[in-house]
Amino acid sequence: MEQIHLVQHSYEVADFDEVKYIGAYSSEKRAKEAVERIMHLSGFKETLINSYVAQLCLERLQ
Repeated sequence: MEQIHLVQHSYEVADFDEVKYIGAYSSEKRAKEAVERIMHLSGFKETLINSYVAQLCLERLQ
């Protein structure tokens, strides 16, 4: 089974959760590199602790 790694950033605004999807990556290493690239950007550096990588398995229909 193939896997992808999704990177997203979530934070709270006025009692609502906001989520920014950063991207989908072929490896955990590439996903973590994406987090490293954005961690100093405005809008991310203030709440970076809420960024995370989720691993998902893909299935193929036959």
